[in-house]
Amino acid sequence: KKRKKKRKKKRKRKRKRDPERKLMVVFPSTRTKKQKKKQSKTKIGKKEKKIVKKEERKRRQTTNEKKRKENKRPEKEKKEKKEEKEEKEDISPPRTTPAASRNPSWKEIKDALGYKEENEKRRETENKEKEERKTKNRRSKNAQERKAKREQKANKEERKAKEQRKLKFKNEKKEEEKKEEEK
Repeated sequence: KKRKKKRKKKRKRKRKRDPERKLMVVFPSTRTKKQKKKQSKTKIGKKEKKIVKKEERKRRQTTNEKKRKENKRPEKEKKEKKEEKEEKEDISPPRTTPAASRNPSWKEIKDALGYKEENEKRRETENKEKEERKTKNRRSKNAQERKAKREQKANKEERKAKEQRKLKFKNEKKEEEKKEEEK
């Protein structure tokens, strides 16, 4: 506490000596909010404050006790209340018509306007297109495989023909060389 007081005094002294503050004109009517609050607090005496606090505490205690008593109600009463509630719920008359028939849903309105048939037709056409696409894809896949096989076969035959030509050429050369040697 002593330290706090000392610090306060120091701050006050500094503020008094501040040259900028000396230039400012301070009017007595302009009080800060804090100062006003302090004044209002000091108006109520300490004794009155204590009395108010005591009254508040008493009021709180009474409310808490009431709540406790309500919570400590015997289980029999609680069960009875529950049963009464259930009976009340059972008494309520059953609904003769379901909610959908009372207010027709958007789907039902659409069906009445003939959207249902259109949707079915559209779905059928979409399914047909899907199947066609699938078959097309299958056909194209098969065709591609056949094409690849054909190409492989052709390449094999070409290679064979090339090798045969080479062999022929080599044999011809050898025969020519033999003929030249014989001469």
